[in-house]
Amino acid sequence: MAQKITDRNFSQMTAKGVCFVKLASPFLGPSKNYQTLFNNFAIDNSNIKCFDMDATQEIGTLKDFNIKYVPTLLVLVNGKEVNRKTGILNWQELKGLVPSET
Repeated sequence: MAQKITDRNFSQMTAKGVCFVKLASPFLGPSKNYQTLFNNFAIDNSNIKCFDMDATQEIGTLKDFNIKYVPTLLVLVNGKEVNRKTGILNWQELKGLVPSET
């Protein structure tokens, strides 16, 4: 299951390894459905740190990464952004974002 992440602990939590950070609004219907898929992806891909961030509360990270639309998925490797996708992703799209080094 994806772990909750905040502006306060973002740098520490994403500093090492491959991380998927889903920024979304928990109040939007499509984001709620995406949450279930993302949690299942996190369970099946334990080699990837999967985080969930409430984009309505954690404004600092949105500004830091110039995120204008949610949901947005950030892919980070050792704290550095290597990819991002905006919108609701399906399982194959999530798998396609996994860096080859994992």
